[in-house]
Amino acid sequence: MNNLFRLTLLALFLSAGSLVAQSRVGHIDLDSLIRLMPKYDSVKKVSEEYGKKLDIEYQSMYADYDKKVKEYTEQEKNWTDFIKEMKKKDIIQLEQTLRDFPQNAQNEMAKKNAELLTPLEKAARKAIDDVAKENKYTLVLDSTVGNILYSQPSDDLMPLVKKKLGIK
Repeated sequence: MNNLFRLTLLALFLSAGSLVAQSRVGHIDLDSLIRLMPKYDSVKKVSEEYGKKLDIEYQSMYADYDKKVKEYTEQEKNWTDFIKEMKKKDIIQLEQTLRDFPQNAQNEMAKKNAELLTPLEKAARKAIDDVAKENKYTLVLDSTVGNILYSQPSDDLMPLVKKKLGIK
């Protein structure tokens, strides 16, 4: 029984070794590749301009808030309770908007950057696919994060695994 186990183990090692010998693995830093692409500088410029617009809008909103607070403190004694309440609500709304603005602006910047970088990333991935196929790579890894960027087509094990787990 012990010999059978050893023979099975030896057969597994030999077959795994031949699979590894047939495999060709490469790696690339996808982010660095994208930053090297000719259109990256224009994408970066558009992104920076968008960020500046958001910053200018925030500064404008803050100046408006400052102005309204100053007006309130100077004019409060001349207003009716109704006007005071309306002005207070307006100031409170502006305060909330100013508090929320940085997070909302960050989200908008992320969306804008994704929108701008998507065509570059698609072009980079296509080039990686083409090079991998032309040079017979079976696997290409993104060296910065360990993502698989290319893999030879293989059998989809999902139906078999779902059946094994009893998932329909």
